[in-house]
Amino acid sequence: MQAAKQFAELGFQKYAARARDLATLLGWWQSLQTGQKLDFDMENKDLARIVRILVGSEPSGDWLSNRFSQLRPSVAIGILQFWKQYGHASAGCEVTLPPVLETTPSNALIWRPGEAPVDLLRADQILRGACSIPVDLRVPLIAD
Repeated sequence: MQAAKQFAELGFQKYAARARDLATLLGWWQSLQTGQKLDFDMENKDLARIVRILVGSEPSGDWLSNRFSQLRPSVAIGILQFWKQYGHASAGCEVTLPPVLETTPSNALIWRPGEAPVDLLRADQILRGACSIPVDLRVPLIAD
């Protein structure tokens, strides 16, 4: 929260909001570890709703699949950790993946369209593979 305050004082409102979101996510993680019930309210309403769905506090639907495809792959990987740690494997959520950059054989960068529909476990595996992140490695909750 100190970073959010300092960013706001410097006039960097986007970074201040991001720091507040990260502080909220970290607080949720800590509260979930201790079994506390949360209201999952934050400045970024879409991100809050995604986390609520991933941990089973709200039913999934088409909204999650469509919104998930708009996340940055690094953010999607970070947020999926809530599902892996606190969600229910039987939730049956399917999502459309965000597009990812990949290198062609001629070393050109191209966008690979997101796959759809994939379950959350497969989404995590595909996105981690595309970003060269091992499956068992913890990553920042909203990395860039």
